[in-house]
Amino acid sequence: MAKDPAFLFYPGDWLGGTMGMTFEEKGAYLELLLFQFNNGKFSEAQAKQVLRICSASVVDKVIQKFDTDGALFWKQRLCDEVDKRKKFSESRRKNAESKKSTSKVDNAYAEHMENRNENGINKKDNDFFESEAQAYLIMSGNYHDVDSARTVIVNNGWPGVKEHEVKALIHHFLTQVEDFGKQDKTNIRSHLRRWLNKQPVDKMREWAKNILENHARRRQGSVQGQNAQVSGHAEKLSDTG
Repeated sequence: MAKDPAFLFYPGDWLGGTMGMTFEEKGAYLELLLFQFNNGKFSEAQAKQVLRICSASVVDKVIQKFDTDGALFWKQRLCDEVDKRKKFSESRRKNAESKKSTSKVDNAYAEHMENRNENGINKKDNDFFESEAQAYLIMSGNYHDVDSARTVIVNNGWPGVKEHEVKALIHHFLTQVEDFGKQDKTNIRSHLRRWLNKQPVDKMREWAKNILENHARRRQGSVQGQNAQVSGHAEKLSDTG
C-alpha cells in the first residue's frame, strides 16, 4: 500500500498548542512536523539541518515540543493521527472488498474523518462534561490537553514546569468552572488556555505547590489509616489466640 500523502490537521489544536510562539517558531515547528511525517523520527542534527536558516534559540525552543528518547525526536500526536488514519483507510478498503455499499462506506469515512471537534472526538459523542471530577479525569489523562496547557505555561514564563504541576493547575482551574452542563468541552478547553496565559507565574507556582502538598497529605493520611486498620486487626487476632 502506498504511503498516505496526508494527515488530519486541527486548526483549534494548532492555535492552542502554539499560543505565545512567534511566527518564525510556528513555521519551524511545522517544518519539523512535516519532516517527521515524510521521514519518521529525526535526530537533533537533522532538525538543525532542516531549520538551518533559523537561529539557535528558535531551534532549541521548537525541539522541546517533541518527544525524545535522548537520541531521536518525534511528535507522538502526529504518530497517533497517522496510525488512526491508516487503520481507518484499511478498514474502509476491507469494507469495499466485502462488497458493502460504496455510498455507506463513503458516508462513514466523511463522518469519521471530518465531523470532529477540537479534541478529535466525533461530534455525536457527549460534548459536555458532567462534573469537575469527570472533566479532570478526562483532561489530565489526555496527552493533548496536558501538552497544550504545558505549552501555554512555558510561553507564559515557566519553562521548567513538570507534568504533575500542569495537572495540578488544570485541577485548580476546573474548581472555578461553574455549570459544567452549560459549557461544552471545546469552550472549557479554550477557556483553560486563556486562563493559563493570564496568570502570573508566581501564583501558578504557589497553586501547584499547595495542591500537590494537599494531595500528598491526603495520601499519607490514607496510608496511615490503612496501617492502623491492619494493626488493629492483628491485635484482635492476637487476643483470640
